[in-house]
Amino acid sequence: MLRLPNYANWPTFPQLWINGELVGGCDIICEMGATGELETLVKAASAGAEEQQPQA
Repeated sequence: MLRLPNYANWPTFPQLWINGELVGGCDIICEMGATGELETLVKAASAGAEEQQPQA
């Protein structure tokens, strides 16, 4: 568990990564959740992932 802070250079856990980029630790994620920014970010990432899915 000590490798992740060294890899990410971020001191707090848990950490949220979206599309391979560090969004932040629990403190930032809580703030983003309170302002609605987290929901917007997750919806945008989800929409982008759906666009990349192959059509059946």
